[in-house]
Amino acid sequence: MPVHIMGWVAPMKELVALSVEFGISIIEDAAEALGVYDLSGSHIGKDGIASVFSFNGNKILTSGGGGMIVTDNDEFAAHLKHLSTTAKTDSLRFVHDEVGYNYRLVNILAALGFSQLKKLPGKLKRKKEIFDQYSRFLNNKDLNVYIQNNCVSNHWLVNVIFLNSEMRESALNLLIKNNIQARPLWTPCHLQPAYSKYKNNKYSVINTESIWKKTLSLPSSPQLTNSQIESISSIIVSSFDSVLNAVNK
Repeated sequence: MPVHIMGWVAPMKELVALSVEFGISIIEDAAEALGVYDLSGSHIGKDGIASVFSFNGNKILTSGGGGMIVTDNDEFAAHLKHLSTTAKTDSLRFVHDEVGYNYRLVNILAALGFSQLKKLPGKLKRKKEIFDQYSRFLNNKDLNVYIQNNCVSNHWLVNVIFLNSEMRESALNLLIKNNIQARPLWTPCHLQPAYSKYKNNKYSVINTESIWKKTLSLPSSPQLTNSQIESISSIIVSSFDSVLNAVNK
């Protein structure tokens, strides 16, 4: 289940080869990848048996909640439809042949999402402009705006990678102090309290932990103005002073 996180693309060529070698189906988590294309011009989400997109309120296109599964496998689609409508085989006597779910996107939300499709190109254009603005202000020896070159991203969230975790925390605290919403990357699964009993010290994921400690997701709404982006960037750069002062002490 590869995840196309932040509007970036998982290494699908390698994963498809593995799926063929071991006979394991691929289901792509494309929740954040609407409007993302590979370098050949093909929309992301076509490599597996199915892909899942999210229409949550913070996504580029939203219906207020819910999402969509896309697949070109008719049999799989029928099974998904069955499961998502509580897996009833007899609607009169409420007989269920599997554990089903009420995962239907109600008509009014579907209509809301459909009405936003025409706005998608404009939102993608503004997202790229926001990414370019942040890149203009925030690329230096101490931090850089993360970019991925193996796709045409939708730039869902702009992320900056700092030189170290101290700089990241200083910037985060100063942004919060100025009532600007920013957030660290999600805490990795292997560090979540919910999974602590499954901890296995045999394996190391130092790259995951390093990126998590040094990366900050910045405000990326299409409604941001260029002056707001410049102000946010200035606050981040000014946060370095407190780190340098702490080191000098």
